[in-house]
Amino acid sequence: MEFKGIKFVALCLGVALLLVAGTAMAGTTVGPAGATGFKFAREVGANNVVYTMPAGTVVRNMSVIRSIAQDMFVDITLVGGATFATGRLPANGDLLLTETSGNTTYPATVVSGGLNGSTTVRYFINIVGTDMDTLGILTLTVTNWTIRDPGNVLGGGGLYNVTMNTTDAATNTPFDTGNDTAVLMSGVFGTAAGSLVSTTAIVDVGTNRKNFVAGAINTLTVNNGATMGFDNSVANVLQANGQPYTLIHASTISVLIGGDLTGISNITWNPGALFGGAVFSHNVTAAERTAQLATISLFGDDPAITNINAVPIAITVDGATILTARTLTLAANLVLSGGADGPAANNRSLFSASTLTTWTLNGTILVANMANGNTAFWNSRFYLWNPSPTQGQVTVRVFTLPVSGGANTQVGTTVIIGTMAATSGLNVRLAEDILTPAGVTLPYVTNGGNVVVEFTIEANNVRDLLRYSVSPRL
Repeated sequence: MEFKGIKFVALCLGVALLLVAGTAMAGTTVGPAGATGFKFAREVGANNVVYTMPAGTVVRNMSVIRSIAQDMFVDITLVGGATFATGRLPANGDLLLTETSGNTTYPATVVSGGLNGSTTVRYFINIVGTDMDTLGILTLTVTNWTIRDPGNVLGGGGLYNVTMNTTDAATNTPFDTGNDTAVLMSGVFGTAAGSLVSTTAIVDVGTNRKNFVAGAINTLTVNNGATMGFDNSVANVLQANGQPYTLIHASTISVLIGGDLTGISNITWNPGALFGGAVFSHNVTAAERTAQLATISLFGDDPAITNINAVPIAITVDGATILTARTLTLAANLVLSGGADGPAANNRSLFSASTLTTWTLNGTILVANMANGNTAFWNSRFYLWNPSPTQGQVTVRVFTLPVSGGANTQVGTTVIIGTMAATSGLNVRLAEDILTPAGVTLPYVTNGGNVVVEFTIEANNVRDLLRYSVSPRL
């Protein structure tokens, strides 16, 4: 091999500087879109889906200089099971070797592989005409390449790497080894759950529990304050054809409102005023009240489903039905139509059932600080008086009464002992009316049988004539 004059000196000086700087003789490879590569929507994933690459390149910065006639092979390998697929296969000219000085470029030709079903393509680069003056850059254009995903790796959120290896064409000996792997493509969700913010409301027993207590958020008939949104903040997610991923109109997000829907006339998810989307107003049906589940279907192409995390939800009651304390839940599911945005097999939950709103009553809570459930010796009773013109359901919880430092826990289950009539009294027996329905075995002897009893009455100003009554059992 012949080296002459200044050019030879420059080559030697360049290599010497690399060695002095401690740079290893190893190239580095950079994928088409950083650490994630091209991001394809998991929603479109299935076995044997063929993905089309958008515009992009894989670049390898070489750390060696090739001389004239030091021809080379470059092997491009898909790692992880992906294969090349009929459509746009690797071709001559997709790979180009360029000197960093820009003085000379060396085109590459396909010599093997790169066929439908193969995982590797080998390019040949002829170092002809002149020695390389500077380090080289290998640029692989993958625009419109078609890649098959046999095992639905992308649909499962996985990724495929690509490697770029260099070998001497005469000896087939690798050179410039090192970081030759980069991410080519990965699977990410194109539509993701954002946030759900719950709210509360107080049912006004003064209106016979037909309205809410109006305030800064709620009106007499509307429970406001909850919000729900979706998060498409992952940028540049693609459909299988390489175009930007979006949901189509026929696909929906199904929002499920669960719980006691008695008295609820309408539920609205309203991005219209704030975010320019449609107003999804749903009138609750009798069948939904019976099933305790209402469904609102949001169009997949509504602009409010993209990057919006605070769309208000309004729950309207009819103002004529007696309302009870309750908790409503919300769940949201992605329902794909089978179009370009993905098959129905990829339907999934965006929100699991979570609290949407909690309704309480502005009634009366009374606490008996001590009663005794040891029925072998004691007979405990409670005497209540309701002076209001409103009837109210009576709910009771019993708690242990340990000595100082002991753990306090609920005894048995929560018990509804009935409805207290308007302007009336009520005689409640601890053993028969509370402990036995709560599933507590009698006689109750823990902590000497002593308990704390809490009454919640859905009526205003209920009073206890005696907080507890303890007398010897004969």
